[in-house]
Order: sequence, then C-alpha cells, then structure tokens
Amino acid sequence: MKDEFNIYLKNIESTKHLALKFSKIISKSVLICLDGELGTGKTTFARFLINFLAKKKN
Repeated sequence: MKDEFNIYLKNIESTKHLALKFSKIISKSVLICLDGELGTGKTTFARFLINFLAKKKN
C-alpha cells in the first residue's frame, strides 16, 4: 500500500514549520520521498528536517 499526499507551501517559513512538525512525529524507520520541479524547495525542506532531527537526537 502506498501512502501519498501533496503539500503546497507559500514560503520558506512554512517549509521550516512543516519540517519541524515532521521531525516531531517521524520514527527511525520511515522513508520520505520528495518529488517536484527544480527549485520547489525539496532540498530546503530536507535540510531543515535533518537539522531538527539532529537536535532531537542530542
């Protein structure tokens, strides 16, 4: 079964907020696939998420 959904965010602050929310609920065994056109914020989201997860670990 494939769980899939789309999220459209207005700005970088919304992206940061979503990454923070994700970091609070995901577990170690989750796969997140980001798909989108060039320049749509995939890397920005991933960087925010990684930073929040690193802080959570410490």
